[in-house]
Amino acid sequence: MRWTILMVGCVCAAGACTPTRDDVPPPTHPPSAAPPTAVFEVRVPAAFERDAADSERVALRAVYGETNKGLCKALVARDAQKAKAAFAPGFSGRAAAAQPDDAAPVGRLSVTTYPVDPAPVDADAFVARALAWVQDLARVDACKIKPYRFKLAADHTWAWAELSVHVDGVTDDGRRITRRTKWLAEYARQGEGDDARYLLRRAESKPVQQVAAPQGAFTDVSRWVGVTEPHDETTRATLASERDGGSIETIGGLAVVDWNDDGFDDLLAWNRLRFFSLFQNDGKGGFEARHDLLPLEAVGTVQAIVDLDGDGSEEVVSGRVTACVEGDQGSFPVFTRKGDALVPVATLPVTIPCGGHGGMQYQTIVAHDVDGDGDLDLFVGGYGTETPRGDFNKFDSTDGQANLLYINQGGLRFTEEAAARGLDGTRFTYAATFTDLDGDGRDDLFVVNDYGPNEVFIGRPGGRFQRALLPPLTGYGQSMGVTVADLDDDGALDIYVSNMQSSAGNRIVPLFEGQLRPETYEGLMRMAAGNTLFRRRADGTYEEAAGPLGLAGANWAWGQAIVDLDNDGHREVYVLNGETSHSTEKENDF
Repeated sequence: MRWTILMVGCVCAAGACTPTRDDVPPPTHPPSAAPPTAVFEVRVPAAFERDAADSERVALRAVYGETNKGLCKALVARDAQKAKAAFAPGFSGRAAAAQPDDAAPVGRLSVTTYPVDPAPVDADAFVARALAWVQDLARVDACKIKPYRFKLAADHTWAWAELSVHVDGVTDDGRRITRRTKWLAEYARQGEGDDARYLLRRAESKPVQQVAAPQGAFTDVSRWVGVTEPHDETTRATLASERDGGSIETIGGLAVVDWNDDGFDDLLAWNRLRFFSLFQNDGKGGFEARHDLLPLEAVGTVQAIVDLDGDGSEEVVSGRVTACVEGDQGSFPVFTRKGDALVPVATLPVTIPCGGHGGMQYQTIVAHDVDGDGDLDLFVGGYGTETPRGDFNKFDSTDGQANLLYINQGGLRFTEEAAARGLDGTRFTYAATFTDLDGDGRDDLFVVNDYGPNEVFIGRPGGRFQRALLPPLTGYGQSMGVTVADLDDDGALDIYVSNMQSSAGNRIVPLFEGQLRPETYEGLMRMAAGNTLFRRRADGTYEEAAGPLGLAGANWAWGQAIVDLDNDGHREVYVLNGETSHSTEKENDF
C-alpha cells in the first residue's frame, strides 16, 4: 500500500516499504556538539498579538524576509558564518540525526527518513547539520524556511513559529533530491524600532524526509516534437515578461484524444481567449500543429471533448458564453468535426444577464448519463464573474453562477434542468464528479467549491438528486480539483481533492481562536489546510486519510491526474500547483 505525490517544480513522496539505501547516500553530518543548556524548550507565548496586520508585519518582514531568507541564502552559498547571523546568542536546538532510520523505494523513487537527535546542539552544530542539506547538491533550485504558524508575543520581544523547511536540488549525476521538514522555532528580538531583528533562539526539527528521483525520470520534449505555444517571438517575449511580473492570467486545459481515428493519440490544448490548438500525432514521434480550429472568442476556461450524438466522433463543448440575445438568453457553443474543420452545430441555452455575459465564468463540464437513457448529459459547474465584488464573502459565498444540467434530448438538442432535478447549487464550483457515494447503485454528484463548503447531491430514481450533508466530504476546502480512484488497493474507490494550502491562512486564523464560533474556526482552518484524500471505509462511509494513509502536501493545488506513471502496479497522483509560472527554469513556481 503506497502512493506518491509529484508536484510542479519538485518531487515528493510518502510511503513505507522494504528498507534500502542504494539510491542516494545520506549526507554526512558533523557530530552533535555538547548541549549548550541543560533544559531544552521551544515556548509558545500565552499572550500574543491578536492584530493580524502587526503579526504579519513581523512574520513576513523580520522573520521570513530577513532572518529566514538570509539563512537560506547562506546555506545555498555554503557559508557557515553568514548562516550563523540568523541565530541569537545562546541558541539551542535539536536537529536531524546524522544517520537515517529507514529508507524505502516507492516506484522509481527512494524515500529516506532522518529522525531527530534528542541531544541539543549549539548554533555551530545546528548550522553544520543544515549545511548537510545542500552539500551533495550540484545545483540548489529552492530553499525555503517559511512561517506556517506564527504567534508574536504581546510585548513584541519574541515570537514562536512553526516553519515549513524545504530544499530542492540536483546532484552531479542528475538525480533530483527533495528534503522537507518542519521546525518549531522561537525568535528573540534584537534591537529596537525599524532596526529590530528577530533571530532564532530555539529551534526543534521534526524528522526530515528525503526523496530522491533518478536521472531522466521525465524529460520535457515538447519543443522537440512540435508541441509549442502558437505565438510569434514578439508575443512570446511579451507573455514571458508579464508572466514574471505575476500580472498575466493563463488558464486553460489539455485533452488527449485520437482526433483523426488513426490509432495514435493526439493533443488538444487551449488557453482562454488566446488559442485552441490541435497537435496531431504523425505516428513517428512528432506532432503537426493547427491553431485555427476555433475562433478565439469561443475558447473558454474549460472545453468538453465528448461524443454527444453517438456517431463515433467527438463534439467540442465550450464553457464560455459567446452569444446573448434579448430576454437574457445566452448559450454555450457546441462544435463538431467536419473534414479537417470544427463547425458549430448546436448551442446549450443559459439564462444570464446579457450585459456582462462575456465575463461569466464556468470552470468544469462533466459528461454523464444522468437520466439513464443511454446518451450523455452535461453538468456545467458555475463559478463567478470577472466583476470586482467589493466586500465579497470569501468564506461561505452562495452568489456564484448557478450550476447547470443539460439533459440530452437526442439530435444534439438539450434542455437545462438543474433546478428541476435538485441540483440547486450557486456556489463557486471548480470541479465535480459522478460516483456512487452511498452504495445504493445510483451515481451521486460530488461538487467541490471555492469560497465555501463542498456539496453532495444523492442520486434518486428518475435522474433526480437530493442535497445531503455527508461529512467529511461536505467540509470546507477551497477546493479546485477532484478525482475518484482506489489509492490504497483495498478495492474501494477513494476520493482525492486538490485544495489551496495557504501559509498565510495558517498563520492568521489561529490569532482569532476563541473569538470565533468553533465551526467557523474549524472551517477557516480547513480552507487553508491543503489537499485531502477521503478513504472509503468497509461500511461505505468516508474518512479523511491520515498517518500512513495520508498524502504529502501539494501546496496551492489545482488539478490532478491519477495514473501509474512507472508501471509498477501502483497509482501516482500528479498535481499541478502554484499561482505563477515563470519563464525561466531557475525561477520556481509558487
